[in-house]
Amino acid sequence: MARPIQADAEATKQRVLEAACSLFAELGLSQTTTRQIAKRASVSLATIHHYFGTKGDLYQACIDTTYTELGTLADELEAAAKDLGRGTTLSSLVEMTIRRSYEFARRHRAEVRLLMRRILDKGEADPELRERYQLPLLERGVSMLAAATKRPVSSVRITFLAMHHIIVNFALTTPREIAIVTGNPDASAENCITLIEDHLVSMALTQLGLQGDSP
Repeated sequence: MARPIQADAEATKQRVLEAACSLFAELGLSQTTTRQIAKRASVSLATIHHYFGTKGDLYQACIDTTYTELGTLADELEAAAKDLGRGTTLSSLVEMTIRRSYEFARRHRAEVRLLMRRILDKGEADPELRERYQLPLLERGVSMLAAATKRPVSSVRITFLAMHHIIVNFALTTPREIAIVTGNPDASAENCITLIEDHLVSMALTQLGLQGDSP
């Protein structure tokens, strides 16, 4: 049976988005050309223009798609928080949040680099993106954690932001680099990821005063 045309179209669009996110993260918007994106995605320039319009439109599509996926992750974690006291403990919720967040950031390294590029270059986020995406997602996460832990929002906010930055930093660091700097140069990539993930969970539980609670 022939592959559906729509499936081919979605696969092509996804390939273009992945190539564009990677190049925008590496080179920045101004230094990236649609020709470079087309070459990396193995498509024609006409294909990019057909699906995404201008280079600026494609850049915005990369941003929108990434934040949409982050919103889906937030939905998943909020759903889990509703089960507190009904089979889900606070420590297990925190652990799941850290592990899923770290896994998401590792799986979307190019997109994370893209989102962080403005902060690295200018020291602050794009004001429009901050208001449209970042602050609403931050408020969702902080509100969920504050309600679950019954801690002051101001305290939870700092902890949440600190863990976010640490997760991003480790997610953008290759397993090989982690193996070297942790003194385990022969460790496998899988072991390095597990080591960091377990440490992130331990840090979060300690910061929230949950270390030693039943999982």
